Amino acid sequence: MKRCNNMQELHQEMKLLKTRQAELEKAIQYDWRDLKDSAKPRHMADQAVTTLFRGTNTHQGNSLIVNSLSDVAQTFAKKGVEKLGELLRKRFGK
Repeated sequence: MKRCNNMQELHQEMKLLKTRQAELEKAIQYDWRDLKDSAKPRHMADQAVTTLFRGTNTHQGNSLIVNSLSDVAQTFAKKGVEKLGELLRKRFGK
């Protein structure tokens, strides 16, 4: 904060500080909302399914939960495909 020589400068500085405070509070509000949205189970499941179908881990910096859900979904998908293959082999006699 700069040194104010008279009351007018002091009021201008206070006005600037209040404006800056409002901007920072709004930024915190948006960040908090995004954090809450990303922590919802539905959003994490969507990320896991997206990762599964893309075949690569696009969420490298994200939480352990998202990566774990992705691995679980990938395992279930592989097992489902294997069982479907076995069923088709039995049905068509190969």
